[in-house]
Formats: sequence, structure tokens, C-alpha cells
Amino acid sequence: MSLFRRFIELFVFRGRFGVPRPALEETSVAVDETSDKEGRSLEMFVEQSAELNIGLLAQRGRWEDGCPAHSVIPSETRKNVTAKLYLLRDELTNSADIDFVERLLRVVSIETLEFPPFPDVARKLDRLLSRGDPSMFQVVRLVERDPSLVRRIWSAGSGAAYVNPPSSLHHAIARIGFDALWRIGMSICVHSPVFRVAGFQREADEAREHGVLVADLAAWMSGEKRGEIYLSALLHDIGKLVVYRAAAVRDEAGRPSRTLVNAVLNRFHSSIGQLATNAWNLGENVNTAVGFHHSPESENSNREAVIVWAADVAEITARLERQGVECSGLRALDEHKERLPKSPGDIIAKAREFVAAAEKNRETLDRASG
Repeated sequence: MSLFRRFIELFVFRGRFGVPRPALEETSVAVDETSDKEGRSLEMFVEQSAELNIGLLAQRGRWEDGCPAHSVIPSETRKNVTAKLYLLRDELTNSADIDFVERLLRVVSIETLEFPPFPDVARKLDRLLSRGDPSMFQVVRLVERDPSLVRRIWSAGSGAAYVNPPSSLHHAIARIGFDALWRIGMSICVHSPVFRVAGFQREADEAREHGVLVADLAAWMSGEKRGEIYLSALLHDIGKLVVYRAAAVRDEAGRPSRTLVNAVLNRFHSSIGQLATNAWNLGENVNTAVGFHHSPESENSNREAVIVWAADVAEITARLERQGVECSGLRALDEHKERLPKSPGDIIAKAREFVAAAEKNRETLDRASG
């Protein structure tokens, strides 16, 4: 068995969440198990990944795959990710797989990640609302600058809870309140057109929806309706969107193996997420929470990381329960209950409420559009 297939077996598809392991598709990886490219062979990469994964598996039970960032210092994380991706690229033989890894390398090797800047309207909205009680006139004028933000606010103000649609943008904002307005404003970044990803749109949309639910749950857990905890939770899987963006090509024949994409996601999405929030200058606390949201036991984890991890666990548990899958989320939360602001049982119960509401809202939208 090639080293890359061993990596997939040990790290990606180990019967995740109790779901039977899918058959592995063929991947075109060189099978030189003795290669040692300057001490950075794929064997080392595989074994280190497996050792780390086994450690996390023992502490979390059968839980979501994912590795923490290499360091709390983004520049150190960048060096580590870049080195490992070069190592992986050198073992690939399929041109589509190689092109994917090279596109990702070009992104992570640049401090800005070739991203558009964090939306200016979101930053200005954050500053305006932080004043405590800004005038509605100022808020409406700012919101009107971004049509996508207006559309999302209008949608939120026209939900099932209201008999009639809002009569104006002012009315819509008044209905949802400034806290909800702030959260919608912060979410603009994950809905950027840059994350329209051919061939992986369903996965990207699921990651976005998951981020919003985890953020709402983290805000409830912390009692902080705005701020770094919500933003950390909203963006905790932003690294996945970066990977999907690198994997997306319009020509299906030029797309990389999904097995390879999933392997890269699971190994690097926390690290790449940390690089993304750093590129957006969102602050050290957000960088650390995103980079270590899979590792509540790590000495590098901060308060935000632990809350995001717990919200992540609870949302996935609630979602899988609705599919009839048991994934031991309550047990995982119970192992860290001393560090959680709410009891594990209450967290799971609230996650069930949020997931049920999200599914009901999705069904309502589907009926309306159908």
C-alpha cells in the first residue's frame, strides 16, 4: 500500500461518526516508501499525522477529523504548512492533483492569501455599533452601501416570525435588532464571490451554514452576542473554503481527487484558517481560536478556542442525531465540562434547537422557491 493511501486510511476515513468507510478512489501517488527528500519524506508526514490523530481520537472519542495549527504564531504555521505541502506535491503523479496542491501553495505562501480584504462595510459596522447606541440614520446609510448586506437583512426581517415583510430597510433593521445586524454584517466575508467553487459548492455551502450555527451557539454559550467568540466560531472552518477554492476548476477533468482534497482539508484546514484570519487582521484571539478549535486540551487553546470547539461538537452531534447517527458528542463535552460556560447537556439541547430551526427555515425557503 502506498504511503498516501496509508495516510487516507489512518487519518481520513476511519469510519467517521460511525458511518461506514467509503471505498477509496484511486489516487496517483508514487509508491517509493523509502524516499527521504531532505529528511521530509511522505512517510514522516503520514506517521506524524497518524500519531497526532490517534492522540486526538483517544481524547475525543469518535469525533471530527482535524489537526490544530502548528503554532499560535501565523508565520510559523505558514512555514510548516508550506513545507508539508511541498512534500506532498513531490509524491503526486497526477497532473490535476499536482496543480491543486500548487494552487494551494501559491495561496498559503503569501501573507494576504490573495484574498480580497475583510469587507470594509463590516469593519465600519463593527465600529459604529460598538459606540453603544448609534443613530438608525447612520446605520441605514452604512448598510445601503452593500447590496448583499441589504439583501440578507431584508431576508432576516421577512422571516416566518413576521406576518408582513418590512416596509423599509429602517424597518427591517429595527425588527432584527443591532446584535443580529452585527452578526449578519460579519458573515459577509464567508459569502464572498471568491468562495464560489465549481465542483465543491455543496460542501462550501454546508461549511458556511455550519459556521453560522456554531457561531450562534457559541454566542449563546458565552453570553456575548457580538465580539471575538462569535467571529471565531463563524470563521472556524474558513480554511476549508480556501482549500475548496484551490480545488475548484470548471473543467471536471481537471479537478483533483476528492480523496486528496479531503486529506488536505483534514490535515490543514485549521492552519489555513489561522492564516486567513491573520490576513484579515482579526486579532490574536481569533487567530488562536480558529487554529486550535480542534484541540481544547492544547496548551495553546484560549477561552475562545474551547467555546468554539464545544459549539462545533454540539452542532455536529445535534445534526447527526437527526440522521440517526450517534457520535458520542455529549461524552466529549463532558470530558471538558470544567472549562465550559454551560453544562454539556444544556449545550447539546440548545444545539438541537438551533439545528431544528435551521432545517425548518431551509424547508420554508425551499417551498417558497419551488
